Amino acid sequence: MSLDYTSPAAFAQALRLRLAATGEDIPFVLVEGISDRRAFGRILDGRARIVPARGKEMLLLSREHLDADELGRCTIVIDCDGQVEPGWLDGIVIVSGARDLEADLVIELGVIASVVQEFLSPRYESSVEVAVRATRIREYVLAFSAQIGIVLDAARALGMRTRVVDAVSGQKRRFRIFDVPPLAYRATHESMPTVEEITEEAGFVLGWDAAHRAALLAATSSGGMKMCRLHAAPRCQSCVERRFSNGHDIVDALSALLSREVRFDVTPAEIARAMRLSVNLDSSSRWSVAQRLRRRQELTGLRLLA
Repeated sequence: MSLDYTSPAAFAQALRLRLAATGEDIPFVLVEGISDRRAFGRILDGRARIVPARGKEMLLLSREHLDADELGRCTIVIDCDGQVEPGWLDGIVIVSGARDLEADLVIELGVIASVVQEFLSPRYESSVEVAVRATRIREYVLAFSAQIGIVLDAARALGMRTRVVDAVSGQKRRFRIFDVPPLAYRATHESMPTVEEITEEAGFVLGWDAAHRAALLAATSSGGMKMCRLHAAPRCQSCVERRFSNGHDIVDALSALLSREVRFDVTPAEIARAMRLSVNLDSSSRWSVAQRLRRRQELTGLRLLA
């Protein structure tokens, strides 16, 4: 069950009560949302408690309301979202290796292979053909989502609008590709949009005027030429994908692309669920988050991993 907490203090108080009600040898893993349980529930020890909050800020600020003993039993797992703050490096917080946990599953664990196998295997004669198709799809959705991420990151840095009002809930949420029919069409047909095309098409929905779009193009152009310090190359594609590929865009692109290929509607929720259910104890050894959980386990003496 996931609750709506009014503040980090309220979340910390609820967590404190749960800590007090369980044995001191029971660890707690605090995650951003309830969907994260699907991935972590398959690699964590059966006694570990997975507690979802309502986003990163709720988790990080709750630390101020917990004492050292309480924090010692907790491990916080959050999305990187393109940056790592010094205050997160306290041993309690574990940050995704890529932009978010969904991107981690694609980049580090290769879950797209099993997702494509799930939906496309009836359409191919051999598993080799499915594997080849999965590789091409992986390359496309990572590059596609990175292009969108580059534009949206630059827009946020310039103070431009990047959120829309959800037609169902009436709440503001992150812009997604299905909000822009031309982008959704490109994903469906595996067409790679340029930064200029994303700026024009997304800008129409988000209300960016000509001056904003010009500033955005200038910002993305200069940013794209920065040298990758790790690989000593301009615009290193693997690092660009780690930094900018957002899980929502990966999932949406897969949904659009696979729906066209299988000729029935494959929803983003189905894709996200299939990705998380692809995680298992054997494959998780390649996941940087699981490796950090193991180090945390060794440090605290509390069994986190199965």
